[in-house]
Amino acid sequence: MTFHKMQDMLQARADLLFAGRFEEMARHILFPLPVYLQASPVVISCASHLSLVLGPVREVLISRGVLRCIPTVQAVEITRRGRFRVWARWEERAADPAQSSRTEVVNYFRDTGTGILSEMLEYLDEGQAAALSLTGGQRRIA
Repeated sequence: MTFHKMQDMLQARADLLFAGRFEEMARHILFPLPVYLQASPVVISCASHLSLVLGPVREVLISRGVLRCIPTVQAVEITRRGRFRVWARWEERAADPAQSSRTEVVNYFRDTGTGILSEMLEYLDEGQAAALSLTGGQRRIA
């Protein structure tokens, strides 16, 4: 997959987050989904609990005036046995530039032949990870 197509795919998924369309987002995830944060992991065990984790993240972003999260793909790993990683920098663009931020994420994907599913996320810095940690720190969402 080209960088441009990967950026388009990541952008479409971020747009689903901002629209609160968690059921549609779940179609692009292989559960359970581990999300590694700086301090502690969160494991989202099933589609029905995705909104429990991402709902508060969406609320925090909106309350900070973030209008959109924009990905920049930095590297795409060669696919091996249907799996590959994508390194992306996410820019949270807010109406007030002081509320804008960036975060680095490694996205782990699986190409199933019928679509590309997220298998795991690893946040390399605080950025959005701070919002995710509001979901309760180290816990399994089951």
